Amino acid sequence: MLAAAAMALAVAAPAHAAGGAPKAYRFTSTATNTSTCFLTLDHPALNGKPTLKLLVTQYFNGAYNPHPVGVGYNYSANKWQIINEDQENIPLNAAFNVMVAPTAKLVTISPQNCHGLYAFFPLGKNNPSAVLQLTHVLNPIRGLDGVLQPKNVSLFYYGATPTAHPFTNNWTLYYADGTSHIATGYNIADFSKLKVANQLVSFRHQARDANTTALETTITNPLTDAKPNAALFIQHVFTAAAAANVDEVLGVRYADGKWRILTEDQTDKLAPVDFNVTVLPLSE
Repeated sequence: MLAAAAMALAVAAPAHAAGGAPKAYRFTSTATNTSTCFLTLDHPALNGKPTLKLLVTQYFNGAYNPHPVGVGYNYSANKWQIINEDQENIPLNAAFNVMVAPTAKLVTISPQNCHGLYAFFPLGKNNPSAVLQLTHVLNPIRGLDGVLQPKNVSLFYYGATPTAHPFTNNWTLYYADGTSHIATGYNIADFSKLKVANQLVSFRHQARDANTTALETTITNPLTDAKPNAALFIQHVFTAAAAANVDEVLGVRYADGKWRILTEDQTDKLAPVDFNVTVLPLSE
């Protein structure tokens, strides 16, 4: 359980409906906005709006944060928070891209949509090329203290099988360490058709030996090249072409005109690995 002072649920807050195009913001941990494993997001676009659907990707700005992160709403402060789900302290100068995603859906995990180690959901059904992004939500229902989920989560498309299966041609999420699901909730969005200025803003990045070093994989794409002010959101996808488990906390960074995907603990090589990438302009 989390400390009541950090995630108190007793104070009423006005509800706001999310709408419009997605917006991306960047937040950096400081001594003022961060306490232990909580980074409080103070922004007029987010404050007092507990019904927003947020997605988060770590952004390397000089400080690594090798801990799985999620989001939760602090009803006492009327503000959203990023949480290190293993309850380790968030270091100073750790940075995060945060998307307000009006089209995201809350997917709750229960025995009804689980089969073995997989938890199935309807977004992207019948589309193995769907570009999905997800983030764990600590307290998706007001009045609950929330469930920490300190696991790395990957996606997998469950295609046609020799025998009938109720979840055939559906996407599934699974814990990269191979453990069973706990009852949790996730914001999940399908950005396959999302356009900004009449241009699709999502793609599948294939990390292979040619574009990957021991520490990171380099993205080459018109959406990201020479665009330091872009906000990238990434998600590992297990595919037939890159059938590798990635039990790693991931982040992005920009250097020398290119965006790169990295592991926050700077250990394993990310190849061959596939990633969903969604790119938005940063908002003020």
